[in-house]
Amino acid sequence: MSFLRARALLRLGTPDQAMDALEHIDTGGLSDAGRSDHALLSAVAAGRLGQADKASKHFIEARVFAISSNDVSLEIEGDFYRALSAFGANDLTEAATLCDQAIATIKAKNFAPSASGMIPLDHVTARVLELRGMIYGTEGSYDAHATFSRAALAKLDASIVPDVFQEAFALRNLTILARDFDVVSDATAMQDRVPSLSWTEDLAAVGFATYEALAWCLALRGDCIGALRNLRAAAKHVTSGAEAVILSVDRAVFAREHGHMPMVVDELEHAADLARGVNWNDAAGDTRDALLSLAQAAAPMSSRLAREMLDRYTNISKAMNPNYASRIEPRTRAQENFTHGLVLRSEGRDHASMERLTDAFQIWHAIGYEWRASRAAVELAEMNAGEKYKLVVRREISQRPTSIFAARARLVA
Repeated sequence: MSFLRARALLRLGTPDQAMDALEHIDTGGLSDAGRSDHALLSAVAAGRLGQADKASKHFIEARVFAISSNDVSLEIEGDFYRALSAFGANDLTEAATLCDQAIATIKAKNFAPSASGMIPLDHVTARVLELRGMIYGTEGSYDAHATFSRAALAKLDASIVPDVFQEAFALRNLTILARDFDVVSDATAMQDRVPSLSWTEDLAAVGFATYEALAWCLALRGDCIGALRNLRAAAKHVTSGAEAVILSVDRAVFAREHGHMPMVVDELEHAADLARGVNWNDAAGDTRDALLSLAQAAAPMSSRLAREMLDRYTNISKAMNPNYASRIEPRTRAQENFTHGLVLRSEGRDHASMERLTDAFQIWHAIGYEWRASRAAVELAEMNAGEKYKLVVRREISQRPTSIFAARARLVA
């Protein structure tokens, strides 16, 4: 029961309490599998507490005892957590190597007996696949990222033991990919199954991100009513001021594209008031990007407000959680450039604006974020930056004729 308690505490983000629970376990009478489990959980807790040397020592112990116990699940789980640690330290080569090693071990030992592993092999395999996909994503290989994310979810679906917590994260990750690349089949599949998941209070932030991404999936295909319904569902999972800012900005953008200007003004004012009350250094995950979205939405109406929110973003001094791939992915740089471009344009600095918008366009286009690249192309076309941008806009209209952004695009096509 102490091992289960430690795992639960780690999932809830309280490694100090998990370490305390583990330190009260007498390891003398444990089997090799039990000692491996204890060492592994101790390594994870130590790593999250910033105790790198202690974590490294426990990882070595965990691997030795896992191999001696012939417990494949424990062996693979050790590789996963070591890979996750390397990923957090930006050592992508080591992280990828460990994931590939784990996948190779799974294939080689798939029918080997499991001694007493607490976590089903399918669950551990799904985590490895999910992480391997994230690593591909940081390298710009988003097709591979999506392929591994689908494989991870399929592995969870095939397991006879459900894990709602892990499934929620898998659904979120695949929904975000479906939004960013406008993958209709994945978006449809997620819309069918996301509402049926038991979203507990502990999964509120994951539920918010998932429903918010689903809203954009529908908006890109012209289903604004369905998009608004998903935003209403997301609102039920709001746990922070940053998330509330995201919702208001989304509603403002949707309202503007449909010509409801009083609602635009109201939502932007509300989002700005909320943003001023948020400690952005402590904003969870990548929700700090809400400031970029707010600056983008405000730029056409108030250069002062847009600049204020962009400055708040650039003044964030605390690094993003190391487990978020977006902190080192090119898409973040593109989002920053796009925001700078819009704010500079609102200030009448067109030359500097075009430089930033061109950079954003090139990055998004290179990684396949076509609808986002098209948003930059619309801005550039409006500033007469070149005929090629009008061609991009025309292609976007042909591919997504009912997109929430289609009406504005037609004006410059």
